[in-house]
Amino acid sequence: MDQKIDRIAEDYIRLIPLLYRKLDKPNSNTTGRKASSELTHLQTHILEELFQHQQEGISMSQLAKMIRVSKQQLTPLISILEEKSYVIKETGLNDKRIVRLRLTEKGNTIVSQRWERVSSRAA
Repeated sequence: MDQKIDRIAEDYIRLIPLLYRKLDKPNSNTTGRKASSELTHLQTHILEELFQHQQEGISMSQLAKMIRVSKQQLTPLISILEEKSYVIKETGLNDKRIVRLRLTEKGNTIVSQRWERVSSRAA
């Protein structure tokens, strides 16, 4: 039984990249523009994680653990997303050392549009 479950899990893991490639294909109404609005897969994944924590925000350490990258790898990715106005950093009111990441309205829009495309394809 355990071998069967392991086999199913392995098959599922192999399908994940195919799913992401399918989701990242441009729609016919985007006229050749990348559907993910020039974001890499990892940047899109970051935005989606932040979307899940938009009320309270999330720290760099928490985000790094969630997406399984080091904080050193995450820092330049967040900088790029800040430059593109998808993400903002907010310092704590009582403790300025605490920094929380949040999506901007532009970031929220990108994630919402992406999930609308996913749900419309599933229908």
